[in-house]
Amino acid sequence: MQYGINIPQLFSSDRFDAGMLRRYLAMVEDKGFHSAWVMERVVGTPPALDPLVLLSYAAANSSKITLGSNIIISVLRNPVILAKSLSSIDHLSDGRLIVGLAFGGFTQEPYYPAFGVAAKTAGSRFEEGVHIMKKLWTEERTTYQ
Repeated sequence: MQYGINIPQLFSSDRFDAGMLRRYLAMVEDKGFHSAWVMERVVGTPPALDPLVLLSYAAANSSKITLGSNIIISVLRNPVILAKSLSSIDHLSDGRLIVGLAFGGFTQEPYYPAFGVAAKTAGSRFEEGVHIMKKLWTEERTTYQ
C-alpha cells in the first residue's frame, strides 16, 4: 500500500513559513510517503497558497515523492497557460507530477463570474480545456482546435 499526504498551504498569520514547508517536505520523504498533494482553493479564509506555485516549490525542495493536485479547477484558468505551467512543473520534478482536474461544480459556481466564466458553460469549457491541453502535450504542432 502507498500513502500520500497533503502539503500545507493554508495559513492564518501575515506570512507563510517557507522554512517550515522545506522541513515538512524533507520529513515526508524521510518517512517514506509515496506522494504529497495540493488542492485548489480560489477564495476564502484562511488564505491559501496557489497550488501551481506550491507544486513548483515542492518540486525544488524534494527529490523522491510524487507530487499531485487533488484538483485544479481548470475552467478558471487559461488552458494554454495551465498546460505550460503543468508541463514546467513536471519537468522540474523529473516527471513526478500527477494532475487532477475538475470544473469546480456547485461550490465554485458563485466565483465563476469573477473569472469571466458563466456557470452554464463550465462543463463545455472543462472539456475544451482538457482537449487543448492534451493536444499541446502530445502533438508537435497544434492549432488549438
